[in-house]
Amino acid sequence: NFLSKLPKKIKKVGVDIDEPAIKRGKKRHQKANIKFFLGDFETFFYDEIEPDTITMYHVLEHLPRPVEVLKKLHSISKPTTKIVVEVPIIEDGNTNDINGFFSIQHTTHFSSNSLLNCMTLAGWEVKKIHKTDDYNGYRVIGSISTKKVDHSSLTLNKKDWISLNSSLSSWYSAIDSVEKVVQNIKNTDKFVIWGGGAHTEYLYQTTSFFHIYNKSDFIIIDSDPIKHGKTWRGLNVYDPSILNKIDWTNTNLIISSYGGQESIAEEACKIGIPDICVIKLYETIRRY
Repeated sequence: NFLSKLPKKIKKVGVDIDEPAIKRGKKRHQKANIKFFLGDFETFFYDEIEPDTITMYHVLEHLPRPVEVLKKLHSISKPTTKIVVEVPIIEDGNTNDINGFFSIQHTTHFSSNSLLNCMTLAGWEVKKIHKTDDYNGYRVIGSISTKKVDHSSLTLNKKDWISLNSSLSSWYSAIDSVEKVVQNIKNTDKFVIWGGGAHTEYLYQTTSFFHIYNKSDFIIIDSDPIKHGKTWRGLNVYDPSILNKIDWTNTNLIISSYGGQESIAEEACKIGIPDICVIKLYETIRRY
């Protein structure tokens, strides 16, 4: 979607390890002059003209070897190539979401300093830094470094340890707040859980919800068609269209999502689910 917004005269290349995402991109943007590569960032084959600009918005934190990826991108670049990288950082990672900063979708977690060190080790020199105001995004623009790359050029920021402790404290506080909501839920014969993703797994792992209501029936629904027909811990994941068939006399809807809590609540209202049956786990939602 990002590449499709750029001028048509620009040659655009997209790389992703997710084959369904590649197929969706090709189908959705047939006229956008985008070439798609299926593969991981360390090994994908690219033998065309060196890029002028490389962008990685909230990609690097999903990769286990960020330095090797940045080195690979360095190897296909020319001396004037610029790279734009944005990741969430632990300094801004405090949240009331039970997912917390150390999300299971992320295999690498950054501080602002550790990101700069990764860039340096891979041969990139950071020229500009930008912090987003409305969510946790730390963005850097780098160019090919002319300096010798070695560990002596790395820096240590002792405050990263303070940020770590603050983030963990924030996470436990979030779990405590959600647990209090969970224990105040009226016991019903059936619970419909809207959200078949990581948040529901965290709800299982960090709260008593599935344990204290273990005699109730559980139904999982999700708006993502890729999840339909799949299971989560043995429970089938359904399309939200089944909500119209449910008797809400003795059923509660649990919104198992942080960022999507309010939009799901609005959708539930449109469907006609009684407000008293809709359970929100968070009093406030903060962008992070």
